[in-house]
Amino acid sequence: MVFDRRVGGEEYTFGVSGLLYHSDVLMYDHQTDSLWSQLMMQSIAGQKVSSPLTWLVSEEMAWGAWRERHPETLVLSKDTGYERNYDGTAYASYMKFDGVMFPVPRTREELPQREWVMGIIVDGVAKAYPIDALQLLNGEPLLDRIGSLDVTIIYDESKKWPSAMRTDTKETLPHVRVYWFAWQAFYPETQLYTP
Repeated sequence: MVFDRRVGGEEYTFGVSGLLYHSDVLMYDHQTDSLWSQLMMQSIAGQKVSSPLTWLVSEEMAWGAWRERHPETLVLSKDTGYERNYDGTAYASYMKFDGVMFPVPRTREELPQREWVMGIIVDGVAKAYPIDALQLLNGEPLLDRIGSLDVTIIYDESKKWPSAMRTDTKETLPHVRVYWFAWQAFYPETQLYTP
């Protein structure tokens, strides 16, 4: 998820605290040491408690698809001067683990806890779209309504790319690919798309 670093007219710089809340990462800001929940999109502790973050549009897709869309992209070099294997993933063991390492306070049973969903919020209404269900559409757009807004959801399997946009203006809407257990923990009343 990507957020505007301006909060209440002031600019902040953020880091990863190493702490979790409802099994989701907590950020902190360098200016006040307040803790910020990414999925809740607000500060949960410290001087800035209850201050909201502004969710910005971002894209997550396979590297080849990214390069195709953004051929001038610069990439950080693995040549850092340190002996370190950058080819592995820090979360490899977690990805192989079926359960939830750190339980969440609420668990809805419609989907397996570790199923990937695309989460979106429109007019304060949260909705989750299982990635497996979107794959069944074979790239065809899904027309839906969230709150008072008509939305178009597309999942490009070859690019591993979920997208959401306003149907009327084609403006991309903020959305996130997230595990079901985390989304439903923060948004227990979330609507759930079922084919």
